[in-house]
Amino acid sequence: LSLYNNSNNVRLVAFSMGSFGRMSRLLCLLLGSPYTYVSLGKPIAPGQFSVDEVKSIFTIRK
Repeated sequence: LSLYNNSNNVRLVAFSMGSFGRMSRLLCLLLGSPYTYVSLGKPIAPGQFSVDEVKSIFTIRK
């Protein structure tokens, strides 16, 4: 996530994988990433959220 400090207005998508990096998949959006990857059902990548989980989290945030 420190890559966002030096991205110089580049549309960067960067996050970590696995259970330890799971929250970085959401934090990257708050740091300026234009998108993150989610699953439509069963996660394909380690630590991946489902689209329903992300919708729920960001609905609560509003």
